[in-house]
Amino acid sequence: MTAKELLWLHAVEKLLPKMNKAFTDSPSELTPSALKSLANEVRGCSRELARIGTPDTRLQPVYVRVTQACQEYDKGATCFRTAPA
Repeated sequence: MTAKELLWLHAVEKLLPKMNKAFTDSPSELTPSALKSLANEVRGCSRELARIGTPDTRLQPVYVRVTQACQEYDKGATCFRTAPA
């Protein structure tokens, strides 16, 4: 693997721990404010992936799967965002 590919993978590997932390650090009482905050944190997966950027051709299959995972987090974020309404 190239150094650029390894850097990309290393950055992507940090996404899951960040998403897990969003849930483990969330308060047990999910107030409307807490839900909005959680929605913002969970939506961070897609924002971070956009910041990381797309990899070279060889890592495109990984990128597709990570994108799909972030889209699922986005769905959850939408639920959290609309729950207090």
